[in-house]
Amino acid sequence: MIPRLLLKLSLLVVPALTITILVARMFGSTQPPNSFVSGFNDNCEYQAQPCWYGIIPGTTTIDQAKTDLLNAGYSIDSTSTLQLSATKPTDNDCQKTIILFDSRVKQINILLCETVVLGDFVRQFNQPEYIILDPLSIWYRGEIQIIFGKRFSKWETVSYHTPLQEIILFPAKSSVPQLRQPWLDVLLQRKYCNLDGLRYHCSN
Repeated sequence: MIPRLLLKLSLLVVPALTITILVARMFGSTQPPNSFVSGFNDNCEYQAQPCWYGIIPGTTTIDQAKTDLLNAGYSIDSTSTLQLSATKPTDNDCQKTIILFDSRVKQINILLCETVVLGDFVRQFNQPEYIILDPLSIWYRGEIQIIFGKRFSKWETVSYHTPLQEIILFPAKSSVPQLRQPWLDVLLQRKYCNLDGLRYHCSN
């Protein structure tokens, strides 16, 4: 009698849960992306990453980078012989950018106001291939580094809601850092604590 009752309940519960999951996925897919990630799409449609507002490290000249920043709504704060600083204020976001260059852009540092979270970035680029844990950051292909805020000092506290402090773009095919491990997803980061020989940010 009890097994038949459980079977009937499961026939009612399983379809309801399935519908709930599908609705949640549909709702999530309709949420607008964070405005920050649009920079990786604008003028970058036919370019390989890293590309940001059309600026490609290792390729774009600094004069063209200035034009691209101005077109993207940035104001140029200062320019020296090796570095350019720019700011883009918006209603609910703010971003400061520092570009290092010689004849061409060498590196783009994007400082965020903790309005971009890891989930926004993963949604844009999918899962990273591998990570570096000292300092606490994630690398995509050795060309894009994202750094978490200072208060996130352990992998056990990292989630897709963790705000980002800075994103750094390097030229394609740049030298890949040596200290790296395959990405295990944020829900599995505790596994890194069991690996020996590297200074991981894990509690005892």
